[in-house]
Amino acid sequence: MRKLLMTLVVVMAATNLAGCGYNKLQNQDESVKAAWSEVVNQYQRRADLIPNLVATVKGFAAQEERVLVGVTEARPKPRPSSSRPSSSTIRRPSSNSSRRRASSRRP
Repeated sequence: MRKLLMTLVVVMAATNLAGCGYNKLQNQDESVKAAWSEVVNQYQRRADLIPNLVATVKGFAAQEERVLVGVTEARPKPRPSSSRPSSSTIRRPSSNSSRRRASSRRP
């Protein structure tokens, strides 16, 4: 009888100790699942932001195109009458102005 009682106590103790380890494993498993779901949530948020980013880039590209077209249209257009500038449009420094500059350098 005593041997049976000792065996029963040992079996009960082993069962209790095994149960505690199982609960710990379950808690750790739930912690891992919760952490992994946070990673998945972050990936999903990033994936959801990509279409917004693409739309923003397209909007900026369209605005830059409008600005570029506006600037190029605002520039003066060349005259098709002659391919070379005439001598009247070329400004040459007068000899008097170069003499004035040279005389102002002397002490």
